[in-house]
Amino acid sequence: MSHARRYFVDALSTDKPRAEHALEQTQLLYAVERYFSEQDFNTDQRHQERSLKAVPIPQMDERSMPAGIAPKLHRESACLQY
Repeated sequence: MSHARRYFVDALSTDKPRAEHALEQTQLLYAVERYFSEQDFNTDQRHQERSLKAVPIPQMDERSMPAGIAPKLHRESACLQY
């Protein structure tokens, strides 16, 4: 995920609103992963919980963004899926 985050950091100089929003969404994903670590989840638990907690973040994002921005961000967020 950090490799994708770097592209958004680089984009701050050219497309600040979308880049900032993408970085905020990335922080939400990091928070989910941090929670898993704090709870000592094993690999299977992480996978199961990821589908419940992490996958909805980009989907939620599309509904919350202004028209015209969400489709572009959705294509970029595909690199965050695993």
